[in-house]
Amino acid sequence: MDSTDYLDGLNTEQRKAVLATDGPVLIVAGAGAGRTKTLAHRILHLIKTGVDRKIFWLSHLPTKRRGEMRERVMGLIQQEKISPRVP
Repeated sequence: MDSTDYLDGLNTEQRKAVLATDGPVLIVAGAGAGRTKTLAHRILHLIKTGVDRKIFWLSHLPTKRRGEMRERVMGLIQQEKISPRVP
């Protein structure tokens, strides 16, 4: 598997947000635009590129969606066969 296959399902704007690793990124989009997908892939990309700091994400999600977000990120990490350091 190519090391960037996880980027294949992203559109141009999503890819820009995922690949921007120098500082924070603000993602503003309407319902169904792929914010959660973009955020999950950004976290995966930061982990894959060896970002040596804690990753803090802030999103206005209801309780149920927060759990889904965590599951999505963990699923991507497992797909890429990365050993996460989860507190």
